[in-house]
Amino acid sequence: KDISEPIFRQGKGGKQAGPPPLPPTADAPAPVLSSLVLPVAIPADEIGELVDEVIPQRLYATEGRPLRRGVVRARLDLVVRRRGAVRIDTREGQLVTHLPLRAEGRLRLVRGVSRPFETTFTVHAVTDLTLDSTWATQARTRGAFTWREKPVLSILGFDIDVSGHAERAMEQQLARLAPRIDALIEDRVDLRSRVERLWESLAAPVAVRREPPVWLAVRPVDAFALPPESRGDTLVYGLGVRAFVETLLGEPPPHALGPLPPLRALPDSLAGDALHAFQIHFPVSIPYGDANRLLTDALAGRDLPVHDDVALRLDGVALYGSADTLVARIDFRARLAEDRFRTRGRIFLTGTPTYDPSARSIRVDGFDYDVHSQHALAEAADWFFRNDVLAQVRGRLVLPLADRLADAQARLQEALTARAVGRHILLDARIDTIAPGRLYLVEDGITLDVTARGRLTARVQALDAIGRRDSTRAPAGG
Repeated sequence: KDISEPIFRQGKGGKQAGPPPLPPTADAPAPVLSSLVLPVAIPADEIGELVDEVIPQRLYATEGRPLRRGVVRARLDLVVRRRGAVRIDTREGQLVTHLPLRAEGRLRLVRGVSRPFETTFTVHAVTDLTLDSTWATQARTRGAFTWREKPVLSILGFDIDVSGHAERAMEQQLARLAPRIDALIEDRVDLRSRVERLWESLAAPVAVRREPPVWLAVRPVDAFALPPESRGDTLVYGLGVRAFVETLLGEPPPHALGPLPPLRALPDSLAGDALHAFQIHFPVSIPYGDANRLLTDALAGRDLPVHDDVALRLDGVALYGSADTLVARIDFRARLAEDRFRTRGRIFLTGTPTYDPSARSIRVDGFDYDVHSQHALAEAADWFFRNDVLAQVRGRLVLPLADRLADAQARLQEALTARAVGRHILLDARIDTIAPGRLYLVEDGITLDVTARGRLTARVQALDAIGRRDSTRAPAGG
């Protein structure tokens, strides 16, 4: 057809009006819960300082205690003293207290014959630390013995073993001391206060970028305690948190958080090797303004051959949303035969954007003429309906995302590397993979939901309650 006249006379200024810009009919998809685990460390040596003050220097003494071995009758003088400081380490998620002792005394026969003895042994007390539904610390201590050499005395041809008597005496002492040790640990090792501080700290926004301002916001929903594990001389609990993790533009989000929820059973999603694992869902967005500049820079001035007599030159592209449809408004000029590009026109393509993981880009393979453009083209330029023309236009309407994804990953990595969260947490993470997910339209652009997965470590300040020294300490006793 003759296209020496402008193709479209509809709308303002003789340009095709096209579909009106409309906000999405549906809200953006609900944010997905992320999970992360914060290790809460309990240094064993600091608990050892507490236990050391509970245990007296002399734990047991007896004089003239009768013993009998066959026809031999004797009396036992025995004193058990400490021979060093308490040492505490961890094993299989438990605290293990090592108390070195010295047993010395004399075995006296009625006839005045006596045998002195001296030996050493160690009491090993194992303490299980658990948390109840209110996050309060629960401790339970039990003990066992290791002798360097059991005291066995030979008198008048009889061997008399006095280790059993020493063990029974120490079992009684340990039964009396264990509740004091447990009560002290429960009072001073206040894990609930530490968890509450971590819970509050998580709500502190983290600056990811200054210009334009981008914030990483964590909105915790619930928390779980992973079983403790031993790391040398440190007992480590995992504070498992499920939270909404978002990246927000503009002003920092408000720092608001509800109270620590009750401790519940550990969900399967946080079990196994989850003590360091994390996944964070964050959006990568292309505002329409940025998308239009990208496409105009890539397409403006490009010629599209149609057939021998007609060619097109694209002058500009503008994307916008109309309800749940992506609209591409394309301004072009047409050249017929050897004439200049004199005829101008505008068409509108509509479709649903998709993410191409192989090319890491957004494309809309389903772009087609909207109904108004079809009607106008049918009257003015039926050559525009050629499949190769539409294919050429579609092939150029591609928004690369590789750089944006790499930048978003780098920014998130920076935000999670040696980054203080509140006053009590120092996060250090390694992002291993990012996995783009659902693509959806928002009022001002196109957004791709991305999941980052990796490994997380967190350093937490030493427990304040352990470090304090005050008059509430339990006194040493005999």
